[in-house]
Amino acid sequence: METAESARNLYVDPSRQAPHAFVVQGARADERELRELARVNLAHFKAPHSVILVKELPKTATGKIQKYILRAQRPAIAPQ
Repeated sequence: METAESARNLYVDPSRQAPHAFVVQGARADERELRELARVNLAHFKAPHSVILVKELPKTATGKIQKYILRAQRPAIAPQ
C-alpha cells in the first residue's frame, strides 16, 4: 500500500466531530486499506471515519495544503 500525501479535516456532526482524510492515491491504496491501517496505528479518536482518494492536494506556492479548498469540496466539513 502506498500513498504520496494526505490531509485531515473534521466533519461537523451535531453530536460529535469526526476525523476525515483526503489522501493522494498511490499505486495500491484503497479506502478500506487506509482506514484499517489508521485504526491499527492511531488512537481510536484520531482514525478517520471516512477517506476520499484524490489525484492531488491543493497547495500554496510555498507548499502548504489549502485546507479551505478541500473543505469546500465537502460542505459537511467544519471551518477551522
